[in-house]
Amino acid sequence: MSLLDAIHEAQDIEGSVSPAEFIAVFRKNQPEIIAFDTESATWKWHLESSPPFALQFSWSKEHTYYVPCSHGGALDQEAAEALYEVFLTVPTLVCHNALYDMHVAKRLLDAFGLPLVVRRIEDTMLMDAVLDEQRHHGLKERCKDLDIRFSDDDPDVL
Repeated sequence: MSLLDAIHEAQDIEGSVSPAEFIAVFRKNQPEIIAFDTESATWKWHLESSPPFALQFSWSKEHTYYVPCSHGGALDQEAAEALYEVFLTVPTLVCHNALYDMHVAKRLLDAFGLPLVVRRIEDTMLMDAVLDEQRHHGLKERCKDLDIRFSDDDPDVL
């Protein structure tokens, strides 16, 4: 399956929830810290052709959510509104490469006239660079170094 096929089938991914379903759980739990990630077809966030096809949020093993976007449709606006609520109410976001994620998030929010509001961002990529500037700072490499199981091949391994 190509990446473009995956983008079009994003709503069928296991663990995928609608923006409304995500916000209902989010409001019930009111987490103080959320891990946040964006998924798009390219690392070139500035291109018009690279909007996010999904937002990921997590605050525990039991609360990890993949919220698909539909490229310009009503689902995009709902995802942007959910993202705005998270940014407005959660005191701390944790990202790995926050610079990229915040650019992608800002583009999605801008499309619907919503401001980028974040109280605090912890960037694990920057933290890792402070610890050892000579090594590669990819998330997979850090997981291996810390003996955290990480696999793209096994869907049962998170």
